[in-house]
Amino acid sequence: MKITSKGGRRYYTHDGKKYPSITTVLSILNKDAIMRWRARVGEAEANRISSESLKVGRHLHRRIEEHLQSKQAGSPSDEEDGRAVRLLDGMMPDLDRIGNIRALELPMYSSGLGVAGTTDCIADFDGSPCVIDFKNSRRPKTEEYAYPYYLQAAAYSHMWEEQTGERIDDLCIIIGVWDDTPQVLQASRSDYTRDLLDVIRRFNE
Repeated sequence: MKITSKGGRRYYTHDGKKYPSITTVLSILNKDAIMRWRARVGEAEANRISSESLKVGRHLHRRIEEHLQSKQAGSPSDEEDGRAVRLLDGMMPDLDRIGNIRALELPMYSSGLGVAGTTDCIADFDGSPCVIDFKNSRRPKTEEYAYPYYLQAAAYSHMWEEQTGERIDDLCIIIGVWDDTPQVLQASRSDYTRDLLDVIRRFNE
């Protein structure tokens, strides 16, 4: 079970333990930048952009899941869903590189890390086991901006290994970019585990 409050999202396990979501933990990395952005564009515009992006993201994740499960896709339900469909169309060549799917939208946790989350996809990418995360963005992301994405995927990798025994080192972020070419960013878990542990420690302090 997961509960979202002003303090972020928390996951509750079947044995009564409570863990913060990895997205809540990683929010400490860009908190100041978000505050500066909101001050620059104004609260009303910031709320509009954030709401629109979240809606597109929810629709896109649902559309991707339907595609990977070979389900019949319906017509767009609103403007944000229409954009999600267009993003999905552009991402198709990269989504077709995914096979041997082990999990989609799976809630997990790690008692070792003390965090939880819902992974987008555990599957093979180009034939190799991979933790795959799906994003949408208004503009292409630099490697620096994608840093929290890699930490998030690394956390899912550790959760998956703890719960299944399968170690997966490869991380892949597939980004549907608004009005631009999709991005595929790849990394190794081993390059981000130390930083992940450091961010979790800072969050807990």
